[in-house]
Amino acid sequence: MSDFVSFAREHGLRLDYAHADGRWHRTPTEDKPRKRNGAYLFDGERGVVKNFATMQDYAAYRDGAKVGAVNKVDLRARRAIAEADTKARQAEARAKAVDMLKSATFGPHQYLIDKGFPAEGGLVLDGELLIPMREFSLYRQVNSLQRIAADGTKLFLAGGKAKGSVFFMGPFMSHERWLVEGYATGLSVLAALHELHRRAQVVVTFSASNLAHVGRVVGQLRPKAYVMADHDKSGSGQQAAEETGLPWVMPPDVGDDANDLHRRDGLRALVKLIRSEWTATTVRQMREMQS
Repeated sequence: MSDFVSFAREHGLRLDYAHADGRWHRTPTEDKPRKRNGAYLFDGERGVVKNFATMQDYAAYRDGAKVGAVNKVDLRARRAIAEADTKARQAEARAKAVDMLKSATFGPHQYLIDKGFPAEGGLVLDGELLIPMREFSLYRQVNSLQRIAADGTKLFLAGGKAKGSVFFMGPFMSHERWLVEGYATGLSVLAALHELHRRAQVVVTFSASNLAHVGRVVGQLRPKAYVMADHDKSGSGQQAAEETGLPWVMPPDVGDDANDLHRRDGLRALVKLIRSEWTATTVRQMREMQS
């Protein structure tokens, strides 16, 4: 068990003891210690771990003494089975997400109040705020849901597709996009953009790893795009922003995201931060034209 705990820690999970019951357990992570942003499953011999902020896929573990030889044919068969199972789970999660969204009602939620948006409403079902996770494409089909409890606990639908799934805020057609990780961060960035009279779209990506993925896709499109990174202690937010290849900015204090800055120092502080990136980008572009 100690080997599995060490394996989980290597992937950023804050774990001292692993329940060997073959069930999923949520746990805090080093980069986001105040949230249960990690998960593991362990049966005593085999297990998987995932840090939802830094990992796109699960990392598998098996006791080294119990690993047998695997030939290529068997490996291909296992991959085919795993891919089929993944697609089936994604389809199931997609159908469940659509049903939950249809059953939800629009109204206030404690999470929005706590994040500084008491007048903001959202889709609420059984006390949870539902954030649709849509495919980053023209069709924008629903892939899954993020469920946010009144105390801020965040959960995703089991089996739902996360990679390439986003939530859009702001105008559908826009020449400017801002990529962020979290929903509350997106609300704050959108409010700051309105203050600046910028007709821009905010794209919530739900994790640092997915921000990096979506950012690389956005970089190939025409609209101007920027990243508002979370200032994680682990550096995962900055790393993801750098991987996009897009201009990026983040709050100055370690541990802050844009919503933290907004609530503590006011919207003008966030406006100033966003304006600083525009200025820096303009200067870089002018220098490139002159060189």
